[in-house]
Amino acid sequence: LAEYSHSDYIKTIEHWLGLSTDAQNRIRNNAQLTILKQFSMVEYINKLIRIYSSTLDESDANAIGTQLPVQSSSRVPILFVHYAKHEWIRGSERCLMDLVSNLDRTRFEPIVWCDTKLLEHSFRQQNVIVYRDYFTILGDWEPPRFALNHTRLLYTRGKELVDLHQIQLIHCNSAAPSQWMVSVANQKQIPLITQLHARYVFSERVRCRVNSADHVVGVSLPIIEQCQDDHGQRPHYHVVANGIDTHRLFAQPTVYLRRAYHL
Repeated sequence: LAEYSHSDYIKTIEHWLGLSTDAQNRIRNNAQLTILKQFSMVEYINKLIRIYSSTLDESDANAIGTQLPVQSSSRVPILFVHYAKHEWIRGSERCLMDLVSNLDRTRFEPIVWCDTKLLEHSFRQQNVIVYRDYFTILGDWEPPRFALNHTRLLYTRGKELVDLHQIQLIHCNSAAPSQWMVSVANQKQIPLITQLHARYVFSERVRCRVNSADHVVGVSLPIIEQCQDDHGQRPHYHVVANGIDTHRLFAQPTVYLRRAYHL
């Protein structure tokens, strides 16, 4: 889309306006069906649940002969860890909020660990257990770049949350929290999924230990193709496009393009 000029947009709009009402309605209906089939929140959740289930099955198989924690509930506790850094709700934050709000609470119990007041407040409104702490990344582009003692604190805090809620699966909602949560997952012998919402350069993938996750989920194929070129541990890779809240999408008012673009 970035390569489109203003005149290209005008031509597209003019072509649309030149179509008959029946043709416009057919395009609308086909687009709606495509969104519902490929990008709806239901389809998005189903794909992630399949990954969750396969990850947990692998964990159970690897845990034969070891004593697993006794669960007080049949629901699977999942720890979602999100590094936002700034007080905003943007792409990855919205994806996490939609994911948690649409997760089947009869099967899964979400616990969120984040670093902003805005996210904390949003999840409390959903009646989700949420914890907030200050996050740092070792070797980050911005200071503090080498807060090793704080990384140790995050590692310790992560273990505490895993023990407190008897966590069975960790979902890092970006590469950043994987830096310390991989160690937590290894120490506690529980699986970890890292979901990538953007491309990361090689140094960032190494620094955040992306390929040390059990499963890596990318929202597009180019994101995953980058990771597959890396050496070292080979996690399971998945491409799962972000889901769209179709109820919110289709409830939006109709926009008259001719009026909006002064045609």
